[in-house]
Amino acid sequence: LIWFSIMIIPLQYYIATIGFQLEQKGDESGHYTSLFSVIYSSSAVLSPVIGFTVDKAGLGVGQGVATTLCAGSFFILTSNNLTIHTLGLIMYGLGRMSVFSTYFGNIGKRFGYVNYGTLAGLGLITSAIVSL
Repeated sequence: LIWFSIMIIPLQYYIATIGFQLEQKGDESGHYTSLFSVIYSSSAVLSPVIGFTVDKAGLGVGQGVATTLCAGSFFILTSNNLTIHTLGLIMYGLGRMSVFSTYFGNIGKRFGYVNYGTLAGLGLITSAIVSL
C-alpha cells in the first residue's frame, strides 16, 4: 500500500499535465498528446503479459519493473526531443498499468478474494488520502 501510494502521486501529475508539457516542448499541433491517448488505452492489450510475468517472477520483480518503467517515462519527459517522447508515453502506459495490476494482484494473493472489493477499496481510499 505504501509503494502504491507513493507511485500514484507522480503518475497522477503526469497524466494531468502531459498535454501542457508536450505543448511547451513544441507539440503545438497536439499530435503527441493525441498519440498519448492511443498509446495509453492500447497498453491494456499487454496486461495479460504483465500479469503472467508478475505471477511467474514474483511481486518484487513486478514492482521493480513498474517502478523502472514509470521512472523512465519521467526521465524522458525532461527531454526537448519530441520523437523520444513516444517511448516515454509507451513506458508510462505500461508502467501505470503495472502499478495497478501489481497492487490489485497483491491484495488478492495476500488476503484472498472473499473480501477483495472491500480491501481493494480501502487501499484505494487510503492512497487517495495520502495523495492529498
